[in-house]
Amino acid sequence: MKDEASLTDPLTLTEARHRRLVDNISSIVLRWGPEGRVKFLNEYGQRFFGYSADEIVGRSVLGLIVPETESSGRDLTRMIHDLLKHPERYATNENENMRANGERVWVTWTNRPIFDEDGNLVEILSTGIDTTERRRAEEALRESERRYRVLFQSTPVALLERDASALK
Repeated sequence: MKDEASLTDPLTLTEARHRRLVDNISSIVLRWGPEGRVKFLNEYGQRFFGYSADEIVGRSVLGLIVPETESSGRDLTRMIHDLLKHPERYATNENENMRANGERVWVTWTNRPIFDEDGNLVEILSTGIDTTERRRAEEALRESERRYRVLFQSTPVALLERDASALK
């Protein structure tokens, strides 16, 4: 239990408020090191991915929350290694991620590299939002457009499309 002095210490209070804010924000907050290992995942991120802090801290993001390969075939192992070498190229990116139960989800990430005084990468601060539903809606729209195009192109009857305002 904290002593009474620490409860009135401005720095301790500021840290506690900051921690509450980070834990309760409706975004994933992930801190990970230059070797790709998780240093911190906020409570929202833990619920989203399905891991407790004890289960995820110290483990590599690859194979845990970032699959080695996206469903599309994109090599995420290469992307993560490139991000760690050239974080400035990945200020914002969207990629497929993985929950503890194996479900694939899409997250748009904002990544901020943190460097020490010598310019060495210390960690990446990543914040993410779930874009799975948007991606699914976009894919459904693309599929609907594809079916319409096939139907339109394979119809043996001539079709004419008119602007209703031209009929006035």
